[in-house]
Amino acid sequence: MLKQGKVAVYRRYPSTIILEYAVVDPPEAHLRLKIDPGRRTTGLVIVNDKTKAVAFAAQLNHRGRIVKQNRRRAVRRSRRNRKG
Repeated sequence: MLKQGKVAVYRRYPSTIILEYAVVDPPEAHLRLKIDPGRRTTGLVIVNDKTKAVAFAAQLNHRGRIVKQNRRRAVRRSRRNRKG
């Protein structure tokens, strides 16, 4: 589609393209995004409203806990190195 000129690069990172033409009569997909926020992971599901079938499901792991553990580890190491 890039070579045909139907789309253009909008951004390189994250990789995003943009349509070069207007969609006249887009088909209705009847899809719904459902989000289940959790403490450690967030669940994402795309469900077809008509058939109630799951079209896509994913889990998003949060980085907050990892970052906090790394920071605590660095503080402990610096405390040990200061002791003489």
